This record gives sequence, structure tokens and C-alpha cells, in this order.
Amino acid sequence: MTLPLGEKGIHMGRKRTIASTGRLFIVLVLFVFLNVLIINVYVNTYGRKYILKDTANIPFATSTRAVGIVLGASVYSDGTLSPMLEERAIAALNLYKENKVSKLLVSGDNHTPSYNEVMPIRKYLLDSGVPPEDVFTDFAGLNTYDSMYRAKNIFGADDVLIVTQGFHLPRAIYAARNLGLNAYGVAADSGQYYVRNSTREIFATPKTFFKVATRSPSLFLGRQISIEGDGRESLR
Repeated sequence: MTLPLGEKGIHMGRKRTIASTGRLFIVLVLFVFLNVLIINVYVNTYGRKYILKDTANIPFATSTRAVGIVLGASVYSDGTLSPMLEERAIAALNLYKENKVSKLLVSGDNHTPSYNEVMPIRKYLLDSGVPPEDVFTDFAGLNTYDSMYRAKNIFGADDVLIVTQGFHLPRAIYAARNLGLNAYGVAADSGQYYVRNSTREIFATPKTFFKVATRSPSLFLGRQISIEGDGRESLR
């Protein structure tokens, strides 16, 4: 059926509008993808410079205030550490036993009474012989940025070794150093590859990048707790 001239023009106009909208959508997708890629490359390049391959050569090994920051991860419903979290706990424990750090700061998510990433790690460390006064707990480490922000601004940490998996370290180090921490990373890797978490890191990195750029305060602040004091104070 042949369309009248007026209706034909309208029809062609609609097709051009749809095509134009499609092209704009593609351009926007490519723009977002390119920015995500650039930010990931930049943050990873920056952070990997500060990952220690050999903990025997820690730049601040003589510091009596060196703190190991253990970042939280999933905990099973019965309180058992997930394999990822257990790797972090073991690596932090080794640093403490080797006198590379004098305090351990466990930072994780406890935003609801039924979910707690912090206390199971603390229990693991205490059961492994770490004195309770040397284990600090941060229940408001809801994300990597907040954990670093609070380590600096709530606990007053300075020299820190961040303990997490290698795929996570560049983002954590980037946030820490740009928030004023003298931070280095220790990879808690046992050889297991966490596909879902590694993929998530691609999208979490731009979020952390923009938080650093805007110096966003942590969602929760609270009272100051000196990292040089008694870790049991952080339980109150």
C-alpha cells in the first residue's frame, strides 16, 4: 500500500529519529565502556606499584605503629569464614606473627544484626593466639573506600599493610594512599581464582575512583578510636 505524501514524510521522520536514537545509545555505551576501561587501567597501574612480593622488605618495617588492615568478605550463616575471607585472615595472622605489624584492624560489613563479617575474623585471630588488645574491629567498613577512610580518620592509622586478594589490592591501595595512608598491599592468594569477585572489581573500581575524587566521607563516622590503644575499646 502506498502511503500518502504527508504520512510518508512522517513515517520517514520516525525512522530517522529511531536510527538517530540508536546511534546515540551506541555512542553513550562506548563512552561509558571507554571510561570504565581507562579508570580500571589507571587504578590498577597505580596500585600494583605498592603490592609487596616479599614481605621481608616492607618499607616501614621499623615502624612500631604499622597496622595490618584485614578487609571483610562473605561469611557463612553459621559464622564460618568463606575461603576468600580465611585466606585474608591467615595472611594477616602471618604478618602479625612475623612482627611486620603491631596491630590488626578488621574492617567489614555489619549493617544488620544478622550479618557480621568482623567478629568471625576477630575470633579466628584470637583463637590463633593474637592478644585481644592488638585486634581492632571496624563494623562500618561497608565497602573498600569506607574501610580506608575510617582507618585514617577514625582509627588514626598511618603505616598500613592491606590484606586482601591480589585482584582487590590495586583499588584498596589507590583509595588508601589518596586518603593519606602510607599503604602497601599483601596478596592473600592461595591459587584459587574468584571469577565473580574479579568481574565485580571492574565495576567497583570506577565507584571508588569517583569517591576518592570527591573525598566523600564515610557513610558512618562515630567516635575516634586510637589504633595505638587497646583493641577491645573498638568493641564498645
